[in-house]
Amino acid sequence: MTTMKMQEVAKPAEGERTVIVLKHQGHGIVGVGEFTYLCGGCEHEILKDVEYKQVQNIVFCCGRCGAYSEIPASHHTN
Repeated sequence: MTTMKMQEVAKPAEGERTVIVLKHQGHGIVGVGEFTYLCGGCEHEILKDVEYKQVQNIVFCCGRCGAYSEIPASHHTN
């Protein structure tokens, strides 16, 4: 398994991006993939055992610190 810190970004404008707002401090998504992603702000584990293709181009709002984070495409080449 590979753990990566997401990139903190500004809150997207309404309708500009897909945003998943986590209302709790647990994981946003748990899967059976190879990557675990941490919040770009507080490094809380937001995505556990997922594949990049499942969560690319999505902004996540951390349930712990409220930071908005995304996975930079530069983290993955495919």
